[in-house]
Amino acid sequence: MESGTDFVVEYPAMELGATRFDADTWVYKVKKNAAGEVIKHKARLVAKGYVQQPGVDFDEVFAPVARIESVHLLLALAAQEGWPVHHMDVKSAFLNGELIEEVYVRQPPGFTVAGHEDKVLHLDKALYGLRQAPRAWNAKLDETLWFLLWYHM
Repeated sequence: MESGTDFVVEYPAMELGATRFDADTWVYKVKKNAAGEVIKHKARLVAKGYVQQPGVDFDEVFAPVARIESVHLLLALAAQEGWPVHHMDVKSAFLNGELIEEVYVRQPPGFTVAGHEDKVLHLDKALYGLRQAPRAWNAKLDETLWFLLWYHM
């Protein structure tokens, strides 16, 4: 797929510790403007993380989240000192997280590779819905921020 999240492979033997699950579904969304007119149809492939088993399909899922009190304190400090405050959003954030686990899923409905229908997709990067997706995204963000900090010093 375009985002580099997978490639078609033969499914390896279970003794290699690989995880395979029939765990993807399409989620559809219609985007509308303020007037209620349809401006875009979106489709997102989502893993069914609820079928993943702890200790088998993933080890860690923890990703830190800022406490609201900490956010309030930083905003108050910025207001007091006259510091500018910036906000950003990373589009498709979870798709940037790199998986450390070996995860295989069936080819998504409607997007099977002709002549390779029996093969599976090996995920290099996280999909929305995977239990480890938040942790993988946090690791990628942390790595990037540390690189930028040291690169610009």
